[in-house]
Amino acid sequence: YGSSWLKLFSAQAETRAAIHGCALQILAMKISLPVAVLLLAMTTSARGTFEACESQSRFDIVMCKSYMCTLCTLAWCIEECQKFQTQNPTCRCENWPAARQSYSAGDFQGKGKYGDVGDYSK
Repeated sequence: YGSSWLKLFSAQAETRAAIHGCALQILAMKISLPVAVLLLAMTTSARGTFEACESQSRFDIVMCKSYMCTLCTLAWCIEECQKFQTQNPTCRCENWPAARQSYSAGDFQGKGKYGDVGDYSK
């Protein structure tokens, strides 16, 4: 009589463990879906919606893809890119974060330096 009771108790414990395991899996799925949706929404809103301006193709060439406005650290480059942005106030690069609305608002090469430095300053 004792061993059959032990088998029955053991089977019930296994069933409870399986049900508990399934409940945990269901709970994890219920939690992970809203978290995934929230993360997707956050990354989409962080990028913002890009709207091309009237002269976007020209702006892309000069501002977004040129050495002058992406890598150059000379004061002349920075000043010329700022002038170009002033001439195209509604334009922005597609790869800029949503918060960056202009060339000067971002982290461009040479930002925070006054004038040319190194060999070019002589």
